[in-house]
Amino acid sequence: MLFSLGGLVKLWSAQAVCIALVLTAKAQNPDVQPNPQIANQSQLTVAPAALDFGSQAVGTTGQPKAATLTNRGAAEVSLDRIIASGIDFDQSNDCGAALAPGAVAELERRSEAFTARAVALRILAYRALPSREIQRRLVRKGHTPAVAAEVVGALVEGGLINDEEFARHFVRTRARRFRYGPARLTRELCRLGIGEREAARAVTGALAEDGVDPLDLLREAAARKLATLRDLDPPTRRQRLKTYLLRRGFAATDVIEVVKAALAG
Repeated sequence: MLFSLGGLVKLWSAQAVCIALVLTAKAQNPDVQPNPQIANQSQLTVAPAALDFGSQAVGTTGQPKAATLTNRGAAEVSLDRIIASGIDFDQSNDCGAALAPGAVAELERRSEAFTARAVALRILAYRALPSREIQRRLVRKGHTPAVAAEVVGALVEGGLINDEEFARHFVRTRARRFRYGPARLTRELCRLGIGEREAARAVTGALAEDGVDPLDLLREAAARKLATLRDLDPPTRRQRLKTYLLRRGFAATDVIEVVKAALAG
């Protein structure tokens, strides 16, 4: 917008659908200021915050000065009129009848998406994770759920996130390294955002592909734990071993049989 006048210019009110820019004049210290409350409601911003027309002789026209009114909303805003109040001046402007939605919101969204993608890639470089867990971490870091979902979706589509592959790798490493049973492996996958059905399928499939029998894992876990319980009395040793193996995610019926055999040996 280009304004031509002398004196003090103030932007008093603006509404989302019908905007009135009320111009008021004083003899000294001219400036132009937006009403922050209305600007926030309508998602409009004005820059610069002040226009200085300086001292000016009566009856003359000042040099044009520009104030930019930006529509940050998603819908077009109508400019109803420019109102000049007071008797010390008149004004002219080149404002149009409407202010189209600007590209600011879209640019801001793209900027956030770019930042979120960089954060997601750093997470993946440190440790493979499923899509829902990465999305949760992005939200915790301050990104909007919509942007987090968009970024994660793009990474899934690009093959950088693969929940099925992650689940199978998770099962293989946890089963071998920690001797977790099927129930524990399934719970851990669900905690990371894998669906319960998908988690159970990944556990069964990965163990079968590697030729791993959960009973063998149970026996190995029992033997290792029992070695640390030798100094305890038999009832305490039995209870602690049983509790430990149940927490590892093995079936209760299998645990009872393995504990019985381990203590008998």
